Amino acid sequence: VIFVLIVKGFNLRSYREISDAILQEKILNVLPWSKICSYQHLSKEPFVRRLLLTTVSNNLYQIVTRAHVYVPQARYMFGTVDEYKVLKEGQVFIQITNEDETKTVLEGPIAITKNPCHHPEDLFVLKAVNNIYLHHLYDVLVFPQQGSRPHASEILGSDLDGDEYSVIWDFELILTLLNPIPYNYDSEPSHMPDAELRMSSKARTSIVFTC
Repeated sequence: VIFVLIVKGFNLRSYREISDAILQEKILNVLPWSKICSYQHLSKEPFVRRLLLTTVSNNLYQIVTRAHVYVPQARYMFGTVDEYKVLKEGQVFIQITNEDETKTVLEGPIAITKNPCHHPEDLFVLKAVNNIYLHHLYDVLVFPQQGSRPHASEILGSDLDGDEYSVIWDFELILTLLNPIPYNYDSEPSHMPDAELRMSSKARTSIVFTC
């Protein structure tokens, strides 16, 4: 997702700021280093020292190799469809649960994609709207039924069979460019041979697969 955002031209400064914050949180603040250093015998104890190194190495591995960057204004969500047909094409409904168990309905531009994300066409920006008929749904991404093509299908050919989406509403990361023409993930129709298979062709095929 990060590389697709970079290709599409989003603000690199915002990404660096987020990366620095993640490094500060996952490496420098993952353990109370000042308290640990105050106990000289504890920080030098082989088993405890190995635990500390393993913790730091694992967090660095997640950041460097898997690009696991925590974005506060983003979530992973399962996708579902608007059964009431109240959402129009280009709209979605998202209601999130906060840490204090309260609910918040998002409104405005929302960046949506799904892993594995390889092409710039796999990231779309849709508009989150508030609709009272959908308030019973929360912590899911609600797609509209209306439109020339399902938005879920436009994003890596999804079909809402349990797919999980990356949903970002951080305005510094959301692109203002128009959505590209979605990639066509439909397979081409199979082509039947013009002439009927003769017995000799069937025999040769049988020999190849059985010998």
